[in-house]
Amino acid sequence: MFLNKMDKKTLTTLIIVAVCALVVGVIIGIIVQMKIYAPKEAKLQTYEYAVKSLSSKIIPSIMAYGQVEKIEGRKVTMSYNKETLEVPFKDSAVIYTFNPPTATSKTDKPTQVKVSFSEIKVGDNLSVTIKLLSDGVISGESAVILKKAN
Repeated sequence: MFLNKMDKKTLTTLIIVAVCALVVGVIIGIIVQMKIYAPKEAKLQTYEYAVKSLSSKIIPSIMAYGQVEKIEGRKVTMSYNKETLEVPFKDSAVIYTFNPPTATSKTDKPTQVKVSFSEIKVGDNLSVTIKLLSDGVISGESAVILKKAN
């Protein structure tokens, strides 16, 4: 035999210590991973609940307001209070504006008029009806161009 009694005890002790250290390391690794990923999972569940709720039929739309900063195709970038939002408008989106009363008007109030998407200009203020789709993407459903009074 190559190992005497003392060496067998030492070897057995080393193996037991190594196994214990491995088990403790695995447990610490699991705890650390749970602390890292559990809050992210909880936040993800919160976001999923928010998207599901806001895209439900009980909430038909959400409003956004801002000044038009950029228009690219049917995407309008709006800003308000140093925040920006890019709103992609669907093809069937309805756009309105208000015409001021004229001398021949039957009323002294502005009249709401349906206009084309191309009437939206950089610098206009917009009030946009937005729908949050179930995949988390927003869609511009309609807008009112709020022109500055002369």
